[in-house]
Amino acid sequence: MKLPGYKILKEVTKKRVITLGEARKLFTTNFNDQRDFFALASLYTGRYVDSSWVREGCNWDTDKNSLVAEELYVMSLGPGKHKVSGVPEFVNERDDNEEFKIYCTAKADLFFHEQRSKRIERIIALSIGIVIALVSAAATTYFTKMMSTNRVY
Repeated sequence: MKLPGYKILKEVTKKRVITLGEARKLFTTNFNDQRDFFALASLYTGRYVDSSWVREGCNWDTDKNSLVAEELYVMSLGPGKHKVSGVPEFVNERDDNEEFKIYCTAKADLFFHEQRSKRIERIIALSIGIVIALVSAAATTYFTKMMSTNRVY
C-alpha cells in the first residue's frame, strides 16, 4: 500500500518509536499546511500511535482529526516565530521535530498481525483451490479415458 498513514504506521511498528521529523519524511507535502498531517492525526485519534508528551493548551484527548493535524503541523514548523492562517503569530521555543516522539500501540501490532493472518488465509485458500482443480482435471481425464475404452453397445 502506498497510503501515507500505512507507511507511517509500518515505520512506527518496525522502530517502535519515531520522531515527528521522521514521520514527516514519510509523507509528501502537497499543501504545506495542516492538511498534510491528517494521516498522522488519524492514526493518533484512532489510537494506533500515541505520544506521552503533551503541549500546554492542546487538547490531545480529542477525536477531531483537524485539531490534532493542526497542532502537529504547528509543532513541525520548528523553533522561531511563525504565522499560520487562522492562528495568531506564535513562537516555537524548541524543535518539536526532534523532541516529539510517536510510539507504537498494541492496536498497531494487532492490525499488522491481522493483515498477516488474512494474507496467510488467502494463500491457503488459493492453494487448496489449485489442488482441487488439478485433482478434478486428473480425475476427469482418467474417467473419460476409462469410459471411452469400456463402451457398452
